[in-house]
Amino acid sequence: METIRSRCIRERRIALTDEALTICAAAGLQPVKDMLIKNETVPGKIPLRYPLAVKLVSRDASHKSDVGGVAVNIRNKKQLSETLALMKDKIQKLVNPPTIDGYLLQEMAPAGIECFVGGRRDPAFGPVIVAGLGGIFIEIFKDTSIRLAPVTSHEAAAMMKELKAYPLLQGARGKSPADSQALIDIICRTSALLAACPEITEIDLNPVIVHPEGQGASIVDARIFFQEPAGT
Repeated sequence: METIRSRCIRERRIALTDEALTICAAAGLQPVKDMLIKNETVPGKIPLRYPLAVKLVSRDASHKSDVGGVAVNIRNKKQLSETLALMKDKIQKLVNPPTIDGYLLQEMAPAGIECFVGGRRDPAFGPVIVAGLGGIFIEIFKDTSIRLAPVTSHEAAAMMKELKAYPLLQGARGKSPADSQALIDIICRTSALLAACPEITEIDLNPVIVHPEGQGASIVDARIFFQEPAGT
């Protein structure tokens, strides 16, 4: 992590998506299988299984979907090449086009309930962990629960029970229960990372796709912000 942090400070930027996911993996928060490519040219062999998602990697665009930097359900190499070319063209035609640092290819995660796990360093309380309903609904429903970090698995379970969306995780309307234990583990590991690394000021994992019971959860995207050195 220190290498990534030093690079971000030197280049005066936030951690790129692939860097944030690398930090997550080092903390036991395993993201979906991915591969970074530096430009729109598709390599001869990709060690990933279709269907794929493609995401813009940019130091200037932390919300990739806002600039047309996300594409999903890509089923073959031809479609992948066309998608990358179209994405680059669309981004370059923007009034203020963001820097293209590369493209992240990811295996598509199975369906599930989209949740959010994150944390920040509060000036008064120190590290706090937040969890709730995620994906595109996070700003709409604002359904979250918060605790001081780090949390125990018991505290993480209590956080989930406070959510209005908790019945969804329990299997509302005849659906199978979600893998709550996998979400609890992610909440605990994220809170431990934030508590152990004072240089991290904020971390967002969104979405975390929680699959049916026994099938785990998929970390699809991450943002990490570092504290700026004194005097900058």
